[in-house]
Order: sequence, then structure tokens, then C-alpha cells
Amino acid sequence: MYANTDKTGVQTGQFLQVKVGSAQFIYVPASVGEARTNSDTLVLTPGLRYGFSANTEIYGRASWLARSARIQDGDGLRGESENRFADAWVGINRRLVPEGKTPALLGFAEMALAEKSGGETAYGKSWLIGATAYRTLDPVVLAATVAYRLNQPRQVDGDEQKPGNFLLVNPTINFAVNDRVTLSTGMQWRRQEADRNSGAAQGIATTRTDMYLGLGFQWDEHITLNFGTRANISGGDGAEVGLTALVKLGE
Repeated sequence: MYANTDKTGVQTGQFLQVKVGSAQFIYVPASVGEARTNSDTLVLTPGLRYGFSANTEIYGRASWLARSARIQDGDGLRGESENRFADAWVGINRRLVPEGKTPALLGFAEMALAEKSGGETAYGKSWLIGATAYRTLDPVVLAATVAYRLNQPRQVDGDEQKPGNFLLVNPTINFAVNDRVTLSTGMQWRRQEADRNSGAAQGIATTRTDMYLGLGFQWDEHITLNFGTRANISGGDGAEVGLTALVKLGE
């Protein structure tokens, strides 16, 4: 995943976010007193999924990021860069309602095993719970995901900082062009509480809306490639592009 962001007036305790999945984000702490920051972030996120049954699956993932930022503040112009482990998560999803007379319903829950913020690592400080409903109307699949992320305070460079909890809604439309190519589009609306530093709010609660375009290609019976791009249309600046490779192991 590659992300470019441009932020103005960033304060201590606020976090920059990079989306790595439909409801998954990694947090990058902002430096103290930044006036304007333009940054490029590259995130590598390998993951593994295992199906216990036709209805239940467990999974895990870990992210590594490389970031370069150009900063303009009261001290003039400067640059920052970092290359480090970002986080590791474990989760479970289950099909709660099969598709039939009603849309199918999937539920999922995730926990952060470890999150790196500044020079310190937080363990078990974030949770995510959500559900996805979908309806197949061949060759179109309509889907919508609703999720809530709960973040607990963690130490960042000696300060107690807490990323704001958020609620997101992510409707999508997927169109099967043929048996190998799928086009997708959708939007994501997110309502986030203010970040906090030592209990004090940093900034305000925010809402933002992003637009998504994607293309899926089945390379062969074991490999599927998904390319996607996301652009912000309200509530901030930034754009992301990503490539996901899904490899099926075994028969």
C-alpha cells in the first residue's frame, strides 16, 4: 500500500492514518508542532488466513512501513524518514446468516497484538468489531461493511497518547466482467473522535468520506490480484494506491 498525505496545522498527539484494508488502518504519530507536512508512506502487510469450516475463519497480519516526510514549521524546512515495524493483528470472522431470501451476513472481530508508536510498543491496546452484509445479483455483488474501532491510551515518546475511536460505513458495488476480471467501486464514511494527549483532546472530532475504485484479476486458480485506489472527497487531503495478492495454499 502506498499513501500520500498533506496535513496543515498538525498538533502534538494527533495520528496520521494509512488504510491497509476495508476497515484496517495503521497509525503514524505526528511530530510536535508541525505546521504543514507532506508525506509518502509505503506499507507492506503480509497476512495468513485459515478456514476452520465453511463458516469460520481465523487470520493474522503484520505491517511494516517506510515513510518520508517534508515538514515546514516555525524552524524552517526539514525532512524526516522512518523504516520500522508498524503493527500485528489477529482476528476471526464467521458467517452468521447464509445468503438466501435475505442478504448474507458476516461478523468479524480483531485485536492488536502489538503496535509500534514512536520508540515504544503497545500490546493489546486496540480492538475492531464489525459486520459485512452482501447480496449477489449476478453479475453484480452489493456489499456494505460497518465497523467500530476502540483504541486505548499508549505511550508515545514518553507521553500518554490515545488515537480517537472511530465508526466507519463502507458500501461497495462489485461487477464481474468475466470469470477472471472484477471491477469494484464504493465509498467509505468515517466518524472519528479527537485524539488525546495525557487525557486532553488534541483537535476536534472529524468526519471524512473517501471514494474507492478497484480491479480484481484471477491470475490462476491459486492467485488473485487486487489493485485499488482511494481518494479523499471530504474531510481532509490524501490519496492511496494498493496492490493485494491472495495466494491459496493447498487444494
